[in-house]
Amino acid sequence: MHDPAPTPIPAAGVHEAAAMARRVQCDRISGRGIARLKCWLRTPGDGEHAVELDGRALPTVTGIALTGEPRVLCLAPGDWLIVSEALHGATLREELKPYIPGHGFALLDLSQALTTLSIAGGSACELLSKGCGLDLHPRSFAAGRCTQTRFAQIPLIIDCVDPQPRFELYSSRSYSSYLQAWLSRASAEFYESGA
Repeated sequence: MHDPAPTPIPAAGVHEAAAMARRVQCDRISGRGIARLKCWLRTPGDGEHAVELDGRALPTVTGIALTGEPRVLCLAPGDWLIVSEALHGATLREELKPYIPGHGFALLDLSQALTTLSIAGGSACELLSKGCGLDLHPRSFAAGRCTQTRFAQIPLIIDCVDPQPRFELYSSRSYSSYLQAWLSRASAEFYESGA
């Protein structure tokens, strides 16, 4: 017996599938604990000053994210953003304090100071490239990469959390309305709001 011939996709279905692939979804993420850890020592990654969270060494290469709970973004030498789904605000800070060597480190709770947005979909890279000069294509900015940059004239942290792609953006809460309005205007051709 021969398998039946596959049913061709109607032309309208092809165009609809292409349109779906171009869509972008933007969602606000709330309820996370966010802390900033800074090291004022010259060599924060050496054995004497290395920092570990539950046996996991913090990344020392700028632009690399440590996955898991909590997620840790290495923003610069001795500068990390720590993001937790499970621990919120001051609770995250208190849980982290025992892991932080005393001298030369500062730990700040930024949970209420930063806004987090998730940008996902087939045109997420294209949308974000409108706001900055970074090459966000997966071959250059794969999942597990992060950076600080100026985006649409404001300081922003971009974290690629999924190769599909999906990015998380961290900005000052004071820029939240501006950033969402900018994204809405810039993405008129493919933006699908979930917020």
